[in-house]
Amino acid sequence: MMVIENTNRTPERKHSVDSLSDEELHRVIDSVRRDREKLVGYMPSMDGALYYPVWRIAPDAIVKLSEGPSEAYTMQLVRNNTSIPVPTVRRVLPNHKASGDYYWIIMDYIDGSTLFELWDTLTEERKRSVIDALAGYVRELRSIRLPNPPIPGPLHPDGIPVKCRGSFFSEDQAGPFGSYQEMADWFDRQRSRVRMYNHMWLGGMISCPKFDATHPLVLCHMDIHPRNILIDKNGTPWLIDWGVAGVYPPWFEYAAIAVSVRADHRLREVSAWKDLVANVVAIAGDYLRYYDDYLLVLFRFTNGINFDEKAQEMDFPDDYFEKLGITVD
Repeated sequence: MMVIENTNRTPERKHSVDSLSDEELHRVIDSVRRDREKLVGYMPSMDGALYYPVWRIAPDAIVKLSEGPSEAYTMQLVRNNTSIPVPTVRRVLPNHKASGDYYWIIMDYIDGSTLFELWDTLTEERKRSVIDALAGYVRELRSIRLPNPPIPGPLHPDGIPVKCRGSFFSEDQAGPFGSYQEMADWFDRQRSRVRMYNHMWLGGMISCPKFDATHPLVLCHMDIHPRNILIDKNGTPWLIDWGVAGVYPPWFEYAAIAVSVRADHRLREVSAWKDLVANVVAIAGDYLRYYDDYLLVLFRFTNGINFDEKAQEMDFPDDYFEKLGITVD
């Protein structure tokens, strides 16, 4: 089990939900979920729905549904081992009414607005200070001490492997991986399938290197997005929504920022997002070659985007190229 040390925070103030029992909290959650006025969203979608909805259950508390215990555990780890502003997790409750491994995360309500909402109102100096703060947050995440050897993917309180979620993995998730090498092997299999598919249907051989596992594994947020950066009333940027955070090579953080624009064309015209991507090197390091030469080649296949059903159901034999007399690396 990974121990969460509290080394960087002052003692927490008493909170309104602290005196409630788990049963009482469940009743409060059931009640507010039926009240749309209690629904809080960080970014409206095109049809007026809300991404990542959370509910306000008290003046100083919100609740969010999360898959598995990893998100709450990661938030606690980051809050207790860095100076990154992260909402305090007050309680984690299993959601017995949902199918699957879901939990309610009760956390502090932070009074503020998202960077998505505020960006165009900020001065250039203030924008630069936000970018600098995000770069500092990424450095702090990478400095967190992990188990040795670290296990790739979301962190689990018991130290067990967890399935990986996010843009770089299949729609059904991937893993869990018991080692860095297992994850590298999974990506190399995706690479082989992409090359086979292109050869079968397009008659060509694409250029794509093998997975680079030479970088150390570090903790990554994996969704540093203007809607997930909350600016409080004092101007402090808070990093929220840790649902896809996990332990990955540092270039994953770079690519996660860059790939979102490709995945959602609407973001290309959003100034907050364009400026964030323009500063991705300052925030996450110079890993452009991993994004351009590797992940972009695999993205369509691993995410199932624009990949027809025939391709999804195809058989990719390991000896495909060997039988054709083609030498591949």
